[in-house]
Amino acid sequence: MEKTFISDLKSGQMVRSQFAVIRREVSTFRDPTKGVYLSMTLGDKSGRIEARKWEVTEEELRSINAGDVILVKGQAEEFRGELQLNVQELTLVAEEDISSAYFLPAAKKPFEELGQEVMKTVEGVEETNIKKFLQSIFSNKEFLTLYCKAPAAKHIHHAYLGGLAEHSLEVNKVASMVAGFFENADPDILTAGSLLHDIGKIKEYSFKNAINLTAEGRLTGHIVIGNEMVKSQAEKTGYLSQEQVQHLSHLILSHHGEREQGAPVLPQTLEAAILHYADLISGKTNQYYTILKNDAQKGEEWTKYDRLLQRYLYKGFNAEDF
Repeated sequence: MEKTFISDLKSGQMVRSQFAVIRREVSTFRDPTKGVYLSMTLGDKSGRIEARKWEVTEEELRSINAGDVILVKGQAEEFRGELQLNVQELTLVAEEDISSAYFLPAAKKPFEELGQEVMKTVEGVEETNIKKFLQSIFSNKEFLTLYCKAPAAKHIHHAYLGGLAEHSLEVNKVASMVAGFFENADPDILTAGSLLHDIGKIKEYSFKNAINLTAEGRLTGHIVIGNEMVKSQAEKTGYLSQEQVQHLSHLILSHHGEREQGAPVLPQTLEAAILHYADLISGKTNQYYTILKNDAQKGEEWTKYDRLLQRYLYKGFNAEDF
């Protein structure tokens, strides 16, 4: 069956195509005597769209869950300035009939190439203890494969397969450059912090047909998960000194920069400040780039209004690239 991608949908268009279920909720009509309807966020590698099925069966309510792939028959309609799908029919797609390449976008670089770049970065560490510690983590081929395949987010920035490794490598490049301005900055602990600051995301997210939070991700969060993973490995291997473990733990716990942004502690070392701002640069610039690249208003100077950034983005200076 030919795939209709979300980015190609137009208002009034009839659709019959597979989509991944990113979110599903059973909602009650304003008039409760009318019963319930199914509210969903559907996705593929080109984007996301809100969908509603107004008449639902008990079987549909019972069988459709986040992470499933469904065959949808319906119509794209504009509602309050946003496109959504009015679903007439839906069917759960069997595992063997799913074309996984349709649903999750991926980094431009192949996973194997990202892995090679990670290992090259590890080999560039000069301090013996930190280098051995990083090797103990990334020389595990199964772990390295997972690290290089995981996304860095559900949406907003690096929200695609390979996003975690791509983001971490970007953070390391920015942090290494900034550290070069300060004679007392420790480049090796910064490399460890860059590669490991988001390591908990391999457990925070599931990413089979759609990117979703796991139960552990919702209940604990990647910062705490990652800190526990790193401290456990440090205790197991014994490569790092107590001071190095404490500093690396601080880098992980403080990299979000502000308590309002989920940081358990604020950055309190030079390296922690560098890591936080390097993380912010990588995440924010990727967020801008993704909005510009995925904007549906082709040929226009401005993107659609972005609610998270609370602004339009201008494409006029290099519109041909987007």
